[in-house]
Parts: sequence; C-alpha cells; structure tokens
Amino acid sequence: MSTAAIPISPLPAQSPESTKASSRYTDAYREARAVVWIGQIIKTIGWILGTIVGSAAVAAYVEQPELRRIAPATEAVPLALAICAIIAVLVFWVWGVLVCSKGNHLKASLDCAVNSSPFLSNEQRAKVMSLN
Repeated sequence: MSTAAIPISPLPAQSPESTKASSRYTDAYREARAVVWIGQIIKTIGWILGTIVGSAAVAAYVEQPELRRIAPATEAVPLALAICAIIAVLVFWVWGVLVCSKGNHLKASLDCAVNSSPFLSNEQRAKVMSLN
C-alpha cells in the first residue's frame, strides 16, 4: 500500500466558502476591536473618576479650616478622598488592561486562524486582517 500525497486544489478566489469565511473573520475582528475599545473606555473612566475624587480631596484640604469649625473630625477627609482617588484609578486601570488584553488575545487568535485558513487567498487574508 503506497502513501502518496493527495494534492489539495485551492479554492477559487471568490468561492462561496471563501466569501463566508472572509465575512466571518471580518466580523470577529470587528468584535475584537470593540473589546479593545471598551477596555480603553474603562481606563478613561478610571482617570476621570480619579480626577474628580482627587479634586474633591484638594477642595477638602483647602477648605479644611472652615470644615474644622463645623466638625472637628474632618481632618482625615482629604487623605481619605486622595486614597479613594488612587484606588479608583488603579481598579479601573487594571480592569481596562484586562479587557484590552482579552481583545488583543482574540486578535492574535484570529491572526492565526486567518493565516492558516485554506479558504482564503493571500489578498483576502490581507483585506480581512486590514493590512491593505
């Protein structure tokens, strides 16, 4: 019994299979870019929230003499607000980085899938991966 290699004929450039595969990969790349975009938004929200809480800490520190007349236990308020601002920025930053990395991991997986797909020509691969 001989083990001769069976030649695999490539699909035509615009076969129904290649069009469906191209469309599916394009949608998947769109989803991966959206996940990265959402991660960037999460990080931005963290910076905005940290800035707002940090501004409140500065305002509480500046107004501290007036606040001390009303409530003597307000000396720790600026420090507490500053710590909350730092924690908010760190939590949102880490969360945003994790979401971005998930989207980038999906892009890398798609790159491997598109590169090894027998249903796509090189021109279709470049178009799907947005390289041209």
